[in-house]
Amino acid sequence: MISHIAFLRGMNVGGHRISNEDLAVHIKALGFQDVTPYQASGNVLLGGTANRLGEDLETELEAGLESALGYAVPVMVRTATQIRHISSLQPFPIVAPFSGGKLQVMMLKHPPDSQVAKAVLAHATGDDRLQFDEGELFWQPTGGITDSELDFAAVEKLVGVLTMRTVGTIQRIRKRLS
Repeated sequence: MISHIAFLRGMNVGGHRISNEDLAVHIKALGFQDVTPYQASGNVLLGGTANRLGEDLETELEAGLESALGYAVPVMVRTATQIRHISSLQPFPIVAPFSGGKLQVMMLKHPPDSQVAKAVLAHATGDDRLQFDEGELFWQPTGGITDSELDFAAVEKLVGVLTMRTVGTIQRIRKRLS
């Protein structure tokens, strides 16, 4: 039974290429038994980890993958329960001009304090809406990501390392949990 989902940053982008099969081999070599990579973008479903804390899993996966691959791999882990919650959220009212952009969720290492959250939300515009929910930052762009003027570097500087997925990807992962 899947208990945690690991979201790996920077997989299959920027010259770091790895197949799902090789990724599973590296993670199994760390002692994980039930490992299922999903899509080719660093989503890994983990079973048999129900009694483990997400931060412990993050540390173990980051150290092991860096050793195996030769480069740092930031990891954000969420429980199956957290994924069910995240996938069910609709953080923004449906507004016609936003129908072209896909709702994104940025997985953060740690929930921001109120001052950081306020500073991040100040980057929202009429074309780029932002909203926090616990350890995630939702972003609704008007159009495509590359068309956005959202200052990702400034946001990441405030919240720390993150990785981003569409809410559609999170919803498809949720379906795999049942």
